[in-house]
Amino acid sequence: MTFETSDLALAAFVQSKGLSLLDWRKTDRGIVTFIFNDEKSESKKLMVAYLNSDERSFHENLKALKRLTSSK
Repeated sequence: MTFETSDLALAAFVQSKGLSLLDWRKTDRGIVTFIFNDEKSESKKLMVAYLNSDERSFHENLKALKRLTSSK
């Protein structure tokens, strides 16, 4: 079984939690999809963990600060 996501922060999170990156692909529009080995069917649990994690909070704050500094 595999798990696919185009969310860079989520991809980094699930990889840091043990899912192995198998491959990635990039569309003509530049959207990258990361494909992970999910033989233990952990992706749903890890997605929920990410939503409640400090890592997500950090990523959201980073995006907000980037928007703030690039808006002027």
